[in-house]
Amino acid sequence: MRCLFLDMCGPGRGGPDFRLGASQLTWLREQLSQVPPGMEVALFMHTYPSDLQDAAERQQVTALLAQHRVALVDMGHTHYNELANDGTTIYAATRSTGQIEEGPVGYSLISLDGGVVSWRFKPLDGGFPFVLITAPADYRLLRYAEQAIQQQVTIRTVVFGGQPIVEVRYWLNEETPLAM
Repeated sequence: MRCLFLDMCGPGRGGPDFRLGASQLTWLREQLSQVPPGMEVALFMHTYPSDLQDAAERQQVTALLAQHRVALVDMGHTHYNELANDGTTIYAATRSTGQIEEGPVGYSLISLDGGVVSWRFKPLDGGFPFVLITAPADYRLLRYAEQAIQQQVTIRTVVFGGQPIVEVRYWLNEETPLAM
C-alpha cells in the first residue's frame, strides 16, 4: 500500500485556505503515476477534495482519484464520523478530540485488506479488546461488485488489546449471536 499526504492547511504549502498549489498537484500526479499495478493507495488530507477552494484543483484532484482508483481518502475537519463511497474510492472523516456536537471523542482504525477498505470508530473511553473486521467488505464500503459476499466467506480481523480472545461470535441480519 502507498500512503500519500497532502497539506491543505499548512502555511508553507497550500495555506489555511484549502488550496494545494501547483507543486503539490504535480507531486500528487507523479506519485500516483508511479504506483505499481495492483498496489492500493490511501490519501490523507485535512478535508474532502470537494472542499478545495480552487475549482481547477478540485477537478484535477477528483480526476486523479478516479484515474488511479485511489482506495481511500481519509480526513478530519468535519468533526463528525462520516463515510462516503463513490463506487471506487471510500471517503472517511473521523470525529476527534474537538467535538462540535454530542458524541464521544476518539479515533478511527482503518484497514486495506486485498482491496477491501474497513473503518471503525474507537471511543477513547471504550474498552479492549477492540475488533476490526478487515474482510469481507461491509456492504456500505463495497468498491467493486466482486467484493460482495457470495456463498462461503472467510472472515479476517485485527484484534487490538493485550487480552487473549476466549470466545468469538457473529451476527447475521440482527439474529441471535452464533459461536464460531
